[in-house]
Amino acid sequence: MIINETELIATIRSIPDFPKEGILFRDITTLLKNADAYETLVESIAEKLRRLMLTSLSVRKHAVLLSAPPLHMRFMQVLFLPENPESSPAK
Repeated sequence: MIINETELIATIRSIPDFPKEGILFRDITTLLKNADAYETLVESIAEKLRRLMLTSLSVRKHAVLLSAPPLHMRFMQVLFLPENPESSPAK
């Protein structure tokens, strides 16, 4: 079930003064645990990407990896997941 933007934003937890004073940390794990919020997020991104008429999708950052597979399934385009040598435990 798609939820509205206000409900989506409410699923993101705000943690003041983390990791240090003056920083407001936005924790998306609460969003990821809410299936309706996650579906809304992915569909919102997909709607914006549909206008671009993409033929492939390349993902590099860890946060984006959470949305790349469902976006790929919606578009059925080529999905590139290039390895970041700095974050890989393999040498």
